[in-house]
Amino acid sequence: MQIADAIPNLPADIVRHALGTLIGLLPRPTADTPENRAACEATAVAAVAALRPTDAFQLLLAVQIVGTYATPWNACACPQNQAGRSTLLRVPVRGRRP
Repeated sequence: MQIADAIPNLPADIVRHALGTLIGLLPRPTADTPENRAACEATAVAAVAALRPTDAFQLLLAVQIVGTYATPWNACACPQNQAGRSTLLRVPVRGRRP
């Protein structure tokens, strides 16, 4: 699905700009092949379209929401997590001992 087809009520140049921004925000797939990138981009476009933006401002907000949401999920595919090791940060709390 193309983002222009998913959001036909907005001008094509605004939609193309949003698509470029969205693709720039998306993390690379673990197996970086053209098919995996296309699938990732199609999923992101569908997520933006599901938010049903009605104007350019809402479209750019939807792109930011989807791009921001996609970033932490890529951390799940990092080598440390695949090896079963935790990458969570331990934050010390004053007055408490572990």
